[in-house]
Amino acid sequence: MSGSWKARRDCIEQILGPTRDALEDLQELEYERRFTKGPSGSFKNLIFAADGFKPEIVLRDAVNNEVEIVRHADTCLVFTDPLPPHGLTWRQMVAWWQKNHQSGADEKTAAEGLYRRLYRSLDSTPEQLLMITYCARYAEEGGFDLPALIPQVYLHYDPYTRKSGKQSGALYHSGWTS
Repeated sequence: MSGSWKARRDCIEQILGPTRDALEDLQELEYERRFTKGPSGSFKNLIFAADGFKPEIVLRDAVNNEVEIVRHADTCLVFTDPLPPHGLTWRQMVAWWQKNHQSGADEKTAAEGLYRRLYRSLDSTPEQLLMITYCARYAEEGGFDLPALIPQVYLHYDPYTRKSGKQSGALYHSGWTS
């Protein structure tokens, strides 16, 4: 009897397998179309990696699209250097960290300091596992030139979605970027 179930599964796989494969290919193409271009607009800053209270952000100047961190600025990192067209590498993040937070340190020491600081911002075991696994690649040959993994990025500001409807303020979307 088990042979007949195997034959049925094989038959279904023969009929539906190519359709499944084609749908997966289309899904991959759609992903590439939507997500390889990156966000539109000009880069001003990257607010990320709060290791305490999450930052509260307000839109200070709507004409120039200027945001300001009004509370808990001391708990997050803010990257304002120009972004290269190919994206931000770990080496560039380490250089930024050296310049702004650990001047005088050699590249390896600064990289370890930045890693520890980013790790402190993580909220869960899965985030920690992702960080450990991805960042292990930085220790490999050429690893410092890989895309930087940036945890807990604050991407959205929307003062109208608070449940009360009366209170305006900053909302964040906590996520990852590289």
